[in-house]
Amino acid sequence: MKKLPGSLVFLSAGIYLATQGSIDVITLLAVLACIICGALALTRHSIWALAGGIALISTSLVMQAAFKYLCEVCLKADILILGAVICISLVQRGKNKIPSMVLSGAMTAIMFFVVVLATPVGIGDASSTDHTQTDYAQTLEQSVIEIAQDKPVLIYNPNCGPCGDVVDSLVQLDPKGQYWQPMHSGGDTCKEYLQEKGYQGEVLATQYMGPVPALVINNDGDIETIRGHENIVKTVQENIKY
Repeated sequence: MKKLPGSLVFLSAGIYLATQGSIDVITLLAVLACIICGALALTRHSIWALAGGIALISTSLVMQAAFKYLCEVCLKADILILGAVICISLVQRGKNKIPSMVLSGAMTAIMFFVVVLATPVGIGDASSTDHTQTDYAQTLEQSVIEIAQDKPVLIYNPNCGPCGDVVDSLVQLDPKGQYWQPMHSGGDTCKEYLQEKGYQGEVLATQYMGPVPALVINNDGDIETIRGHENIVKTVQENIKY
């Protein structure tokens, strides 16, 4: 029974990725890995589940660093997997106890740095609106703030699956970008990516190190960011109605 919490958290991470992530090979492999780790966590080889969890988190962070973006869905899944790793490390016995505690502690420190220190805004809840402080506005390029005065700015990255889903939805609503402005977070305009999705409006880019997708809006003079597919689409829809 002591190993059950770790197994359940692994399964929760897999379910979250399956329901919130994009449908692609990488996501499917990650879901499968979470299921396997969840099963291993219940056996006497639970140390391999811990190692698998650390490998999953490390691979996720390395890929995000390589593509120069932070995926909100990926980071939330990584946090769930980290929770499973910690649960498993706490029930280890004998020669595996100290190494497992060291590994889980090191990964916790890395995730803390990525989530809390390396991002200008918190991950937030997918169903909430992040009310941004002045220091967040200072992390945005002036061009983003200026455009957000007139219409919402979607900061995205082509390598982020959830970003692609959001872009698809907004292109269907407004293919000419009259009521929203896409901006690539990596500084490259990526014209071909947007054109392939049917976008016909102006193509811009910015330098942004926060989790994506993020919709930057001006709410009565305050710069705020909206997260979550449904919330982003709803905000742009309301802007079109207005």
